[in-house]
Amino acid sequence: MDDETAAALRELVEIADGIPGQFKPEFELGYWAGVAEGAERWYVRFEGDIRDNEFTVLGHSAAETLRLAAREAQARIP
Repeated sequence: MDDETAAALRELVEIADGIPGQFKPEFELGYWAGVAEGAERWYVRFEGDIRDNEFTVLGHSAAETLRLAAREAQARIP
């Protein structure tokens, strides 16, 4: 794992660990093999005690997608 992806993963883990609520968050990072070059192949599905309970973000790299999920999770914290 490259340093950028590792840092983005640590950031999302820290956010998830710090979200208040009865239900502790969970998230998954996924990759769709065979998707055309240049398309958004990576996704993060996040669920927790946040506005609307869950969301999914798409991106072109694992690091980008983790960073997008971190921003979205922070925006949804009650």
